[in-house]
Amino acid sequence: MKNVLIVYGIACLFYACSNVEAINFVKKGEAEDSKKNYRAALEDYDKAIKLDPDYVIAYTDRGATRQEMKDYQGAKQDFDKAIEINPNFANSYVGRGSLEEDMNNHKDALNDYNKAIELKPDYAPAYNNRGMLEDGNKDYKDALSDLFKAIKLNPNYRIAYSNRALIYIHGHDYVTAIQDCQTAIQLDPNDAISYCHLGDAYYGLKSYALAIDNYDEAIKLDPYATLAYENRGFVKYLLNEYTDAIKDYSKAIELDSTEPIPYYNTGLAEFKLKNYERAIQNYNKSIKLDPVFTYAYYNRGRTESAMKKYNDAIVDFGKAIELDSTDMDSYNNRAYAKMKLGDKNGCCLDLNQAIRLGSEYAKDSLKKYCQ
Repeated sequence: MKNVLIVYGIACLFYACSNVEAINFVKKGEAEDSKKNYRAALEDYDKAIKLDPDYVIAYTDRGATRQEMKDYQGAKQDFDKAIEINPNFANSYVGRGSLEEDMNNHKDALNDYNKAIELKPDYAPAYNNRGMLEDGNKDYKDALSDLFKAIKLNPNYRIAYSNRALIYIHGHDYVTAIQDCQTAIQLDPNDAISYCHLGDAYYGLKSYALAIDNYDEAIKLDPYATLAYENRGFVKYLLNEYTDAIKDYSKAIELDSTEPIPYYNTGLAEFKLKNYERAIQNYNKSIKLDPVFTYAYYNRGRTESAMKKYNDAIVDFGKAIELDSTDMDSYNNRAYAKMKLGDKNGCCLDLNQAIRLGSEYAKDSLKKYCQ
């Protein structure tokens, strides 16, 4: 979960103070934004900019709100305008860097975070955001270094503790992650994100009841916490509570229908309930959102095989193999589908390839079908 913070505030910039009325509109916009009333926030920022067309913070704030609304083009225009007005304002670079991350332009994001740090070496949010970018690139050592720097600069920086916990989780250091989550929650008892990370850490320790308790708390604090629903659903899936898991995945999809994972996970749960048609429908949706989602092809193939649609299964296992030539499970399952269609030669070829990839299961199947 990416979690960034851009400290905007209301202040005189380097060259002049903004119109007092414009400042008040930005304050109102920031208050609306904090309540997720994004359209109301935009109206306030628009009014501030109309009163003061060179008000950098108004553009930067409006860019961040547009980013939350996934209006990436509008957000980019606002951040660019803020930097054009004042190329020495570090906050605007951090804002644009966060946007570039959302647009998967990681190199540009890194350049913006580096520029912010160059302009303001003691700006904790820039280190925080750069650390999370490094975490996403699995560069955990540099990520931790940046998060430690952010916390050193601001020992009460709640988001930095929460984000450092996430890095520890990715490094499987769940105990230390729990400590950072607890610190973040002490700093802000209403911090839904840290409760979600705490759930992730307990999941990593296989303390599933504690994981669910913390996801529950995250959702109680923030009913829009998409990832908390998704992760709680996954824990319920592991506990064989498939119907409840589907309810959580459905809520995650309701909150954000652009992510392929909740559809995929729903497919897995529907498969367990033997609702094969519904499983297929959900795998279809996940593949539409992510056409290179290897596991979705593989599990759609498994579902088609369970429905005795072996030709369709062979196509899907083939697609999974095309995306990942080391996928021995797809070779094993395609071999089974070919065997069911009477293609002994194709079955044996796939089993031999699975064996070359290290499958012990394929050795037994080879003896059974290919002798």
